[in-house]
Amino acid sequence: MKSNILPVFFILILLLPSLAPAQKKGKKTDAQILDEFIAKSVKDLNLAGASVAIIKDGNVVLNQGYGLANPSDEVKTRSSDLFNIASCSKAFTTACLGILVEEGKLSWDDYVIDYIPGFRLEDPWVTAQFTVTDLVTHRSGLTTFMGDLLWYETDYSNDEIIRRMRFLPQDLNYRKDYGYQNNTFMIAGEIIKKVSGQSWGQFLKSHILDPLDMTHTRLCGNDVKASDNLAWPQIAGTQIDYFHGPEHPAASLFSSTDDMSHWVSMLLNNGTYNGKTILKPETLERIWTSETIEPTGAGWNRRGVHFRTYALGWGLFDYSGKMVIEHSGGMPGYISKVFLVPEVNLGAVILTNDMDGGYLTSMLRYHLLDHYIQDKGQDYLAEFVGYRQGAAAFEADAKAKFAATQIKGTSPGLPLADFTGTYVDKMYGKATVELRDGELELTLLPAKDIFNSEMEHWHYNTFKIQFKDPFMPPGLVTFHLGHNGKVEHFTITIDIADFHFYNLDFRKVEEE
Repeated sequence: MKSNILPVFFILILLLPSLAPAQKKGKKTDAQILDEFIAKSVKDLNLAGASVAIIKDGNVVLNQGYGLANPSDEVKTRSSDLFNIASCSKAFTTACLGILVEEGKLSWDDYVIDYIPGFRLEDPWVTAQFTVTDLVTHRSGLTTFMGDLLWYETDYSNDEIIRRMRFLPQDLNYRKDYGYQNNTFMIAGEIIKKVSGQSWGQFLKSHILDPLDMTHTRLCGNDVKASDNLAWPQIAGTQIDYFHGPEHPAASLFSSTDDMSHWVSMLLNNGTYNGKTILKPETLERIWTSETIEPTGAGWNRRGVHFRTYALGWGLFDYSGKMVIEHSGGMPGYISKVFLVPEVNLGAVILTNDMDGGYLTSMLRYHLLDHYIQDKGQDYLAEFVGYRQGAAAFEADAKAKFAATQIKGTSPGLPLADFTGTYVDKMYGKATVELRDGELELTLLPAKDIFNSEMEHWHYNTFKIQFKDPFMPPGLVTFHLGHNGKVEHFTITIDIADFHFYNLDFRKVEEE
């Protein structure tokens, strides 16, 4: 007599595959939960678009576009879309330096003047002591963003920018105080060129981008092709043109989460990608070693962060007992963030094509850290939506206060023609004030295409300007008279943290 046990067993085996999904029906995967949260975040924060990649335990668990890459044409964002990753480019520069150190062609302690003889800072002693490490750790003695006007949309060569840096004031303590710099990373790129015989871009492409199969990454805005899928930058809901400029080791890369996920995967895998060693583990350890203390403050302390430091092209901070390695980036219409937590094998890339994208990049960083490390039960989305609403109110109040500074019923102290002429700031260069159709017009010649404006009388000898660059808020130009009653110089006041117009003093040049 045949037993029924065997057939029943086989029936159960056959049923199990179909029974398992039935038991999990309706349950969302981890990736789906995060995907829905990010989509909601982009919508609630009222951002144009974003692309996010999450890498965990050697796998890309999420790589997705959100919102619109081109709102004017309602083109949805894709993971292949290019964003200017801005200062997230800096980590690529320190990786290039690290490769040269591995090859024995460079030392982190080498003096900059040994490679760039024309390099000078205000303090001769600092100039003589300045090392390769100093270039990429924001401890130069220059305040944050000091000197950025020299490279932003100007026609100056790198050599000319380096020559003019000697006129920048060193208001901070060398190797003690933190002051974020972009020009020093440009100089690092010049050293890469000097040592390797390749430009920064050529070296980066041959040693990092190509081995990582980052085939769609562009070295700069000038390399972006018409056929590229571009996430178009937005400022205050208005689409602007992307930054067209040459290679810059501090901020010029355009990349996608498709490509950037390769970069992060390699970093989390001890410098190896698809069996190829891109960076040695000891190089990563050096690059991720603290060099400069950064301030924390109440916002960081509230989240349990005890320290922040800057390493070599990366920032470090502690979170729930783990070290987070990250960098943010910002250029007109683009905000980005890359962060890693090697101890839990976690990394993420967050790219946005919206000037307000910082609300997403910061919020999502905390959300993902809590999701994978320690759930603190914090509704970060609601918190950051509130921050954005508060910022809008603050901006409206700032505009009202700006308007209230105007003294009505005044007139210029001189005929308009007396304000015209050529002016020079020893650090920045030349400017012209011309009279056109009865109105004054200001042009800062090194960046004449964007730093140009009609001058509307504000009060007394002060005139309101609005540069053509959509990133710039309105500002004021004030002419100062000498003892003889004639114009001697003018100063510029623009309330923007990224550029130090307040440091400029344009002196009138006597006509020959």
